[in-house]
Amino acid sequence: MPSGLSIGERIMKWLGRAVFWLITLVIILIVATALVVQTSWGTKQVSALISDNTRYKVSLSAISHSLSSPSLISLSDVSISTVSGDFALEAANVELTLDWRSFSEPGWFARIIVQKGDIEISDAADSSTLPVSAGLLQLNQTALRRTDGNRVIDAEGVTGGITPWQPQGSDLTGNGKYQFSANSLNYYGLPLKNILTQGEVSGKQFTFDNLTATLENGLITATGRRSAEGQWQLDNLLLNDIRWQTPQTLTQLADSTENLPDIQARNITATNIKLEGHQWAVNYLEGTVKNLAFKQGRWQTDNGQADIAAADLTLSGQHFSDIISTLELRGDQIAVNRLTGRYDKSILRFTGEWNRATRTLDITSGVADNLLYSLPEQWFATLQEAAPQGIDAIRLQDIKVSNALLIDTQPVFPFQLTNVNGYIKTMQILKSGQWGLWDGELSVSAGNATFNRVELHRPYLTLTAGADSAATTQFAASAGEGLLKMQFQATPSGTAPFSFTLQATGADSQILSQWGWQPAPLTGSANYTLHLNGQLRAEDIRSTLSGMLSGQDKQGNQINRAITQGQMSNTPGSAEPVPSAPPAQRVIPDNSETGEIL
Repeated sequence: MPSGLSIGERIMKWLGRAVFWLITLVIILIVATALVVQTSWGTKQVSALISDNTRYKVSLSAISHSLSSPSLISLSDVSISTVSGDFALEAANVELTLDWRSFSEPGWFARIIVQKGDIEISDAADSSTLPVSAGLLQLNQTALRRTDGNRVIDAEGVTGGITPWQPQGSDLTGNGKYQFSANSLNYYGLPLKNILTQGEVSGKQFTFDNLTATLENGLITATGRRSAEGQWQLDNLLLNDIRWQTPQTLTQLADSTENLPDIQARNITATNIKLEGHQWAVNYLEGTVKNLAFKQGRWQTDNGQADIAAADLTLSGQHFSDIISTLELRGDQIAVNRLTGRYDKSILRFTGEWNRATRTLDITSGVADNLLYSLPEQWFATLQEAAPQGIDAIRLQDIKVSNALLIDTQPVFPFQLTNVNGYIKTMQILKSGQWGLWDGELSVSAGNATFNRVELHRPYLTLTAGADSAATTQFAASAGEGLLKMQFQATPSGTAPFSFTLQATGADSQILSQWGWQPAPLTGSANYTLHLNGQLRAEDIRSTLSGMLSGQDKQGNQINRAITQGQMSNTPGSAEPVPSAPPAQRVIPDNSETGEIL
């Protein structure tokens, strides 16, 4: 050692050599550690060390590092999960890229790439669950599953990234720009495919400048944003060529919308849509909806508008076509400014209003022209029961029916009315969930009718209903050479008690037997009167019938029979005056409301 060096210089030279050898030793240790870690034994030790001393369960098959890419660490066959179960990752390969910031901020990486992964996150996960962040988080062919209570978001084949990725608190995305594609996405039960989206994310709020996806071979295009509260705000939503099927009924489908997130749409356009469910279907649906929001399955708007058309609509076996509607939605009300369509060969036109708060449907005008309608199999039993939940009242006003055909093909008592014309000035047909007639007037006539093989000609009736009862003011028909005049009165509340009187003049004496009554000891033409009282809402209406049948034919044969519990006695009842037989005639009323002769 040169004698010219001072003590300070000697110390500094010694320190330099010590630091050099220390750095060399550290490098050797790092290289040795890296070499050891990359061995199968070393990888297992690292996995065990993390699993035993943290809340994570970690499994790795290999850790790779190359001096040619010193900032890159590659992990193979990765399996990471939390003990609490709120996060799990399995991936074929995870690449971690370091930069100088990684040494000053533990958990920071310049880039994280997950390849062929499977990630599952619950709604309980937060930034403490994932204490890592990156300048770029990139996913390649990765499956994502997010559970939110009973709701699940499931995506397959996700490729894309977000930059930067910095989870904060309960927000797992941070603030950044993103672009992703996915092979499939099940969003709250909605099966989407070929998804492509890009935009920006800020906390729990994100915008999508462009979102495209296919649904049942159709195309969905949207722009908008999702608020921090989870509400979707759609500026534009285009639905095109969608073919969607579900096993649900319309009621079940409506109930399922309560599980959807809140949606607010400025403009929705649909073209060439086909939808099908249990006992319902819509073909070639087109239209626009503006300024409409859905919250927990209920619409909310103060200025909503909808113009909707459909080529075909099937409801419970009933087929409608060429449907056009114009709606306005404000608060709890939907104003039906126009609803037209075809039922078989008939033309239907209606206007009205639905009030959700009072569950009342007001049909303010309606026209049914050339209507051909076969009554459903259980139509009378349906009218005896309460209406479906969700509707309490139906009120009709200014309803016109012309040239209609009404058919009931039930074998017990089939009937048919042809060339039916009618007018309802006002009438309430559903009140407090019960079917009936209240507060209104109606008139109906037909060219011909057949009731259980008894032919009637030009039947007509007029009826007036009040708050507590309904009664016919005119009710008559021709039967062969005879005339039938009838009176009917009913109370729609409770068991719906009613009274009915049939007065036949010069009519076939066997009409009643064809209508199910015991044959009368009369022959040929006769004059007879039938009085009945009963209850329309009884399970067996006939068993509630009581009354009297009295009559006389041209040969002088008479009948006076009491009716009890729907059975006619064989013993004479108290005699009632039998009407004489004037010439069969009737007066056709002039309906001044419609200008038509009924």
